Amino acid sequence: MNVEIKLLTNRKLPLKSLQKTLHLPMGGVQPPTGIEPTKEMIVYNGVSTESGSENYLKFEPIENYKNLQIEIFNELGQKVYESKNYQKNGEVFRGYANVKGVFRKGKRLPTGTYFYVLKYQDITGKSNTKQGYLFVR
Repeated sequence: MNVEIKLLTNRKLPLKSLQKTLHLPMGGVQPPTGIEPTKEMIVYNGVSTESGSENYLKFEPIENYKNLQIEIFNELGQKVYESKNYQKNGEVFRGYANVKGVFRKGKRLPTGTYFYVLKYQDITGKSNTKQGYLFVR
């Protein structure tokens, strides 16, 4: 593989000194099968309480992340949902509370905007936190 490097400078240099070719060996370095390490997490943040297998807060590509822990809050900052193993074994947020207090556990949440804090590890083992919003209808 040839890589062309161009040097930008305000100094006057002979044109010959600005052109260099670098040869890099590319063999032997392969990402793990089925994993794209540079792919950013995609968030599907629309949740409907109507029936359907895809009506939940979804993060992809899930195989690039592990140990997903999530907390979801209403507009007043009150926790309405939490999971220590999100998207594992069917554990997903479908618009129903799973904590006691604000709403009865297992009850449908009102239509509106909610906020999440997601903690997870990427494929390198680095801990990350992602925050955002979702809409429940």
